[in-house]
Amino acid sequence: MSQLLLPTKAYCLPEQADDLIVLVDELRRARAERLAKPVGPYRRRRSDQHLHANARKTHCAQGHPYDEANTAMLGGHRRCRQCEREWHRKGVRRRR
Repeated sequence: MSQLLLPTKAYCLPEQADDLIVLVDELRRARAERLAKPVGPYRRRRSDQHLHANARKTHCAQGHPYDEANTAMLGGHRRCRQCEREWHRKGVRRRR
């Protein structure tokens, strides 16, 4: 989102000063109104879809199902038990 930078100092002719002050006040008021608007339902819905994308997944990356027997919860995240077993086996083989 681009921001409108408002001047902190303005140099103009004395007869233009009142117009400049009115313009800056209008720009500030318009910016405040735009920022005060609530997030629309379309944007809110899109962000929810992104945050909960993993909740819709039924299988892990290797294709094992997320069911009660094969799913472990670790810190609020689902872990595939079969993938965990294979990962530990590979680590044991490497250390031998």
